[in-house]
Amino acid sequence: MSESQALHITRLVETNYKRISSLDVTPGNRTLVIYQGPNEAGKTSALEGLIAALGGKRKAAEVPIRAGADDCIIEATIGGASGNKYHVVRSFKGDKAYLSVYS
Repeated sequence: MSESQALHITRLVETNYKRISSLDVTPGNRTLVIYQGPNEAGKTSALEGLIAALGGKRKAAEVPIRAGADDCIIEATIGGASGNKYHVVRSFKGDKAYLSVYS
């Protein structure tokens, strides 16, 4: 894949995934985003949510829904230099997983 075809995360939104109640990251034109915080703050959960959104139910945590919540939603917007944009929505409710992809 050439650099002009490379895709980048332009926004990541997670609600009730593992330890995260709410997360909204929009990196803009940055090539590096640094997650930092104390232990058990949700850094790994944020990255695992992105992997679950793009990798499917098999890549999700065994218990993806935050304790006390009924469902969780992970939204990843991915774009490239060519102007192509994709919006991936992965949600979990009970033991079911759902996927929607928009371009």
